[in-house]
Amino acid sequence: MTSLPFDIQIRAAALADLDACAEIYKACQDEIFPGCPGAWTRDSFARATAGEEVLVAAASDDGGRSIVGFLSLWRADAFVHFLHVRADRRRRGVGRALLEAALATLPGSAELKCAIDNRDALAFYAHLGWVETERETGGSEPFVRLHYASRVAAASEARGYQASGD
Repeated sequence: MTSLPFDIQIRAAALADLDACAEIYKACQDEIFPGCPGAWTRDSFARATAGEEVLVAAASDDGGRSIVGFLSLWRADAFVHFLHVRADRRRRGVGRALLEAALATLPGSAELKCAIDNRDALAFYAHLGWVETERETGGSEPFVRLHYASRVAAASEARGYQASGD
């Protein structure tokens, strides 16, 4: 479990956290895709994250802890599927802490997709060193695919490239 100085804890989601995650999912998906009212529900959250590892950011609130963000990770492909933070807790390091915690569990690089119109998120990822590798503008949900290489993975990839270039 990772602790941050402003009393946010990053940990694996418990069953009791999933309703709060579903609420955050619905609010954030409605914000990102405003043309799909009613599409984002607790059931769609459960289906969308089935088989994924979910990390939560839990914050002290009125004597208890509340979930203020979550990240879902499809470990087999090192793919960050969702990173959502409650609107009132953004720009406080919650998203970064969730990403760092997830990336710390991966042996190498990771990927994610971000809606092409989600400019704040794209700027956030670029600031953290994620690099655009693909842009898909067709279809109903245009996206950008981003890649992140840890220092270990970047060094390994560079060695592999040099070796194959001999």
